[in-house]
Amino acid sequence: MGKIEFANCQDLRNQKQILELDCPHCHEPGGIEVFVKDGIIVEDSVCDSCGYVLREGMSLDEIE
Repeated sequence: MGKIEFANCQDLRNQKQILELDCPHCHEPGGIEVFVKDGIIVEDSVCDSCGYVLREGMSLDEIE
């Protein structure tokens, strides 16, 4: 019998996306670089312009 492989299915699931978001505080375009997994921010992210922080654990849906 052949070997069944589920190559990369877990790797793909565990990958983080890197997004550049406009700051919800100062509205700097692309001012905050965030790391996202399953729509949740996985580490604190700081705006390069004003220092506003998007906290780890926030959902992207919460950001205005």
